[in-house]
Amino acid sequence: FRQLKTLISLYPDISRDVLGKIVMEVFEEPSFPSAPSNYINYTKTYRLSFLIGAGLVILIVVLYTYYHDTIKNKWELEDKLDTKLITVFYHEKSYLNLKERLLRRKKRLLTGAPGVSFNFSETVKKLRTNISYYQDKTKGKVILFTSYASKEGKTTMAANVAHTMAQKKQKVLIISGSHESGDLLNILNINLPKKFSSEKSNSVAERIYTKPDSTLSVLTSHENTRPGEFARFIASEKFKAFLERAREIFDCIIIDGPAAKDNSNTEVFARLSDFSVMVVRQNMSTSTNINDTADMLNK
Repeated sequence: FRQLKTLISLYPDISRDVLGKIVMEVFEEPSFPSAPSNYINYTKTYRLSFLIGAGLVILIVVLYTYYHDTIKNKWELEDKLDTKLITVFYHEKSYLNLKERLLRRKKRLLTGAPGVSFNFSETVKKLRTNISYYQDKTKGKVILFTSYASKEGKTTMAANVAHTMAQKKQKVLIISGSHESGDLLNILNINLPKKFSSEKSNSVAERIYTKPDSTLSVLTSHENTRPGEFARFIASEKFKAFLERAREIFDCIIIDGPAAKDNSNTEVFARLSDFSVMVVRQNMSTSTNINDTADMLNK
């Protein structure tokens, strides 16, 4: 401590002798950073992250679509399914124009309706011709339209075939195979009289409504019918007896059946039908499920 104290006390004399008249100046004031030197461009980062994320999503969708065992085109259908291809319907626009799209008002997919393409109408006629040919070959009158899952287009196909057969002056009965008949009636542009929605009739024949100036008739369930009650009705001897009488009156009986997935009613209708038409929507149900449904219908 004494040594240090001595050095400190002598420092002024020593520095005066050593440094003399040297003047020391500050060349640059010390500066301290106010922001990171490696600044992150958030806008560029966000854009890059979005592009990478979008690319990954597209890649996942492509891989899922490629490896998911669905029917992607008619060639895959012939390779993967153990059944016969009747015809192929190509995509039909659901809206007439932008205004209708904004109002969420879909057009009626029925031959002859406004906005329905010529290609769609001609394909329906081709389907009708093939079915009529098969009817003549098998002498069958009762045809079941079904699919594995809902929203595959079976009601649209059933309604259009019934409609075009009626245009050929054939007596056609289309039966709603569900306790809800709204979609079928909307496609056919049928508004049932109040008595059909407000009264329950013990007679099945009294539930038949014939479209004015047409040979097309429709049989729907009562709007208050419960699913369990409807299932018992179609499995009853009363309904079987009605179908036998209907065979004598009508040239063709089309059943707009429910989807086979988780619905035993499809099997009941299949037993009552002479043959079945299964509608397969592109890239929706797996080929395994479709083949299982075809096996059930064949049995």
